[in-house]
Amino acid sequence: PPQTRRVWELRKAGLGSLSNVPGDAKPVACIEDTAVALEDLPDYIADFEKILTEFGQQAVFYAHAGAGELHLRPFLNLKDTTDRQLFRRITAATAELVHRYGGSLSGEHGDGRVRSEFIERMIGTDNYRLLQQIKNAWDPQRIFNPGKIVDPLPMDVAFR
Repeated sequence: PPQTRRVWELRKAGLGSLSNVPGDAKPVACIEDTAVALEDLPDYIADFEKILTEFGQQAVFYAHAGAGELHLRPFLNLKDTTDRQLFRRITAATAELVHRYGGSLSGEHGDGRVRSEFIERMIGTDNYRLLQQIKNAWDPQRIFNPGKIVDPLPMDVAFR
């Protein structure tokens, strides 16, 4: 139906529009892939808003709410030292929040540079050691995706 099509067009245009916000602070992809159980989503959102308030920040929220998937992008200026520190602090606090809810930091898009250092916390030390053993067996020279998933670099070391 035309109305449904218009809603999807608005959703597609939304994120692109946010990239064009005036100024140096932009909605930053650091915790844009969180997922929790659907019944926990309202409380999770309220707790995330408390994190934002604690750090004096605002964020863009968009979601696949029916699946408990919440994309969160705080407005940060990554050219600024203070905001780069907030980038880490907000991500770490959100990782703890997601862990508390038994959720995932990578509900849709997967892990990578930003979330890798939190994987052990998310899956537990025993499971993380299994990942390390697999990496050691199949890629002992760390050729494939170095610094991701296993032996990660700190999330704020290699900004692009």
